[in-house]
Amino acid sequence: MAADPRAIFSVSGPDLPTDKIEVGKGTFTIGRVAGNNLALNNQKVSRHHADINWETDHFTIEDLESSNGTLLNDARLEPRKPTALKIGDVIRMGPFALTLVSVDEGKDAPSTPVQVLSPEPSTPQVQAPPPVGAPSGEDAAPYVSEPPVDPHAAKTAQPEPTVPPEKAKDVKVKDVKPKAAEKAADVALTIPPTRKPATNGHRREEVPYTPLEGVPLDMSRYMQFLPGVYSDSDFLKRYLLIQESILAPLEWGVDSFEQFYNPEITTPDWLQWIASWFDVYIHPSVPMERQRAVVRELGLVHRSRGTRRCMVRLLEAYFGVTPELTEQEDPPSSFTIKLPLPKKEQTTLNRALAERLIETLKPGYTSFTLDMG
Repeated sequence: MAADPRAIFSVSGPDLPTDKIEVGKGTFTIGRVAGNNLALNNQKVSRHHADINWETDHFTIEDLESSNGTLLNDARLEPRKPTALKIGDVIRMGPFALTLVSVDEGKDAPSTPVQVLSPEPSTPQVQAPPPVGAPSGEDAAPYVSEPPVDPHAAKTAQPEPTVPPEKAKDVKVKDVKPKAAEKAADVALTIPPTRKPATNGHRREEVPYTPLEGVPLDMSRYMQFLPGVYSDSDFLKRYLLIQESILAPLEWGVDSFEQFYNPEITTPDWLQWIASWFDVYIHPSVPMERQRAVVRELGLVHRSRGTRRCMVRLLEAYFGVTPELTEQEDPPSSFTIKLPLPKKEQTTLNRALAERLIETLKPGYTSFTLDMG
């Protein structure tokens, strides 16, 4: 019974749970959302980016009209056009790379091995025939040929002189330079030194070119927005690549701009900046979980500033403990807030932060007393 074909890909990129995937006979989907067989959580990857399929005797890759395109060996694929894959091909989608390592076509013949991307095999050693008169058959020991020995060299070779331990201190070791090193030194002296290019006093360094992830190398995707008369212009294809490499990061920033306002994934400086819109100060020393909790409650601050509910909720998010608010009759329009912080958190900084937060959230005509015991 024939086995199903399968292919092994090595995967590289940020935040990946595995470095290898196996693709079978069915359609293997790749995209940003969780419903794909391979979910790549990055804004440069479309929701449904590409498919890998088995067709008769080979695997194919098909781009599903993705925003940033799919590159096969640094060449942009035409959307909705399956392209055959061979071992060693590299598929790029944003910052991710999939390399086809091996293919098993699933045939019945056991002699057909799995094709694996591996280095060239080494040349086998040729075994010399056994000497005449040597035993043969099952009892014969394997014969290993040895290099010929020069009889004259054996006669002239003399053992190295040994020095008794008591005279070892008096022996001076001569600095003997190996012959190979002597030859190398002689050759180095005969080679004239090369003159370095003039730099006019400035240091020149060659910076290797690194392609921008998500931008093709052969043709700009802006060509699809131009009339067909320009499609054959190689100069225009390369020229628009310059514009695309400049504008692509701006496009990615605009496409994912809503993530900057998401308190679950945005950066600390954005959390503190968004809170300042509502006159809520977040100190950088506040733990990250509490900073995100404060930003999540800013909608409540906007709707119900000056109420007991708003003040208690925000203090709880800021310090991680539930405060107790008690209204006082003497003096009028006053209240007491008890903030049960642990001993190590009852610092001058936390008191100043709590007083500032209460002053911002309380009604303007009231006064308060803060108890952190």
